[in-house]
Amino acid sequence: METPKWVTERLLLVGGKNRFGDPNYRASWSSTRTEIVGGEWEDYSESGIWIRTVIETRRVPKYWTHPDRWILEKWLPPEEYGSPESWHQQTTEYLGGQAVAQLGPYPERGDYELAFVVEDHNGNFVQLTERIVEGIVRCIETSRNFSAAQRKAALFRREEKKQETIQKENLDIVSDAMLPFHGANGQVVLTDFKDLPDGKANNPQLSVTNPRH
Repeated sequence: METPKWVTERLLLVGGKNRFGDPNYRASWSSTRTEIVGGEWEDYSESGIWIRTVIETRRVPKYWTHPDRWILEKWLPPEEYGSPESWHQQTTEYLGGQAVAQLGPYPERGDYELAFVVEDHNGNFVQLTERIVEGIVRCIETSRNFSAAQRKAALFRREEKKQETIQKENLDIVSDAMLPFHGANGQVVLTDFKDLPDGKANNPQLSVTNPRH
């Protein structure tokens, strides 16, 4: 699903651009977002018959744990992933005597990482509205500095557990911010938008919760 133009424009207006001229925030449809992963792959025919085992890098779904959801992503600069040398040392795996880049090439222009999965407090799909987009971005902006734990989670973002960690840490950030958000029992629910523009926008409740299994 293509991101609506107004969402892209609104995120650019609220979040600004990074040093490469790209938006600091963007919305992606989870089922179409991919990434490069290296490893050992088993290929099967459509009927389930094993064909081969191959060691290589492939482009695979990035948010396979969150199918058919809008994902708000935040851009991280290259230095958040360490130096090219440390990236190579930490992400290179040797399989059958062959060096494999587990996370693909070093992100020289940085990369976009999970900020929030947009869904309601029951885990159901929620369509993006202008006030939801602006509210989430403003809450994330209350904490611009990523901790060492967050940087490590970003480095190994392709593991399900790391995606859960990123989601939980951003939940903590929002809970501490207490801007137009408030909730209870670990839920962060969008309920008050009197300080945000576009009063005509729909206002479903939005819970920022840990990814579901």
